[in-house]
Amino acid sequence: MPVTTEVEDDEVILFEQRPNVFLYALEVTRIGYPLVAVALLASLSVIYFKGLHVNMVRLALLELFSYVLGNLCFFLVAISKACFLTVIATNRRAIVRFSGWGIATTDGVSIAIEAITRIETNSYGATYGSVYLESDQASRRKSSKNSKHTFSEQRAPPYISGEPSDVADPIKRTVSIWRSMPFAPRLYGFYGFKRFDEFARIVSERHKLRSMMVSEG
Repeated sequence: MPVTTEVEDDEVILFEQRPNVFLYALEVTRIGYPLVAVALLASLSVIYFKGLHVNMVRLALLELFSYVLGNLCFFLVAISKACFLTVIATNRRAIVRFSGWGIATTDGVSIAIEAITRIETNSYGATYGSVYLESDQASRRKSSKNSKHTFSEQRAPPYISGEPSDVADPIKRTVSIWRSMPFAPRLYGFYGFKRFDEFARIVSERHKLRSMMVSEG
């Protein structure tokens, strides 16, 4: 089913794609699995070495059950959220848009094209992949009624216009996405969708064009 979104002024949608709900949920939740597991093991270790009067076997089984159940619920919530997400690239911004659950349409991630400093792609095989954008400005949340959005252009910091035009050329990661996940303080993920290479290319091309416009202005 085609995805349609209303925009105003001179902002034009160049790319729209819904993510694969299972791949999106996997990538959103997987960082939590080892962190929670380490926390549970640490708590068991503390109880064991302190010699508290606790049945360690029963406690371990209880924590294991809670771990599996909690992660399953988290994964299902992520899947339900992914059903209402759309990855969008416009001539101004890269966006993850949420529309559903009876609430106003919201841009959960909205990054000005010219503020992007790094683009990485990673793939789940040949069809699906993820794109990671690093930006020097915080993600902005926008909401509106009836899917109508009012956009205010986000200007890049002055130094960006003086950078080489290839600053945001896409970098394809060679490590399998099943064993790797990029990290950076301002790295925003666009997870598990088709035509991810096309999305990265569009964002890169628009970045170069927007940077030139800022520099000339």
